Amino acid sequence: MHLIDQPTDRKSVLITQQQIDDLVEWDGLKKFGAFMLSYCEEGQLPDFNRIDLMQVPRLVPYIWVYDLRTEEKTQRLAMGFAGERHTEMHGRNVSGMGDAVICSAYGFSDEVVEFYHKAIRERKVGYNRRDTVYDDGFDTRHHNLECLFFPCSSDGETVNYGVGCLNWSTTFTKSETLYRYF
Repeated sequence: MHLIDQPTDRKSVLITQQQIDDLVEWDGLKKFGAFMLSYCEEGQLPDFNRIDLMQVPRLVPYIWVYDLRTEEKTQRLAMGFAGERHTEMHGRNVSGMGDAVICSAYGFSDEVVEFYHKAIRERKVGYNRRDTVYDDGFDTRHHNLECLFFPCSSDGETVNYGVGCLNWSTTFTKSETLYRYF
């Protein structure tokens, strides 16, 4: 695992579309990044209350929203909305559930949950790519996941929502694990 931190001003979103394009593999994630950046005024975190996900309807199945308006919801990383691709990945509807519970079923709960908590705590856009192994007794397959996550703030200070987009695929090859903050 590679964890890369970059210095940041508390209010600034330092990621650019060029950085997203250079780092991200899936074109849908690049489009999601451009969409979210369009809501980042003057280097501020986007305000979720102003975001209209229906502007990117083809990406909605890949998007999830954390409702972080209370300390309890923040600690659980409460999933306020999860697109149908998340339901497919987890084998059940995960809206309303906490990410700590969801991720623990896949053996990467501490690592992934801490990644999102740090992005929220430090008000940084986060990118991660990770791999989990699935062995059904016949073949060993890899679930390769790629995510881009934006903390959101309605008042310019408190992170009250988080919006992410995730794509995954099953392959026979392992992908490099990378966690990065902007």
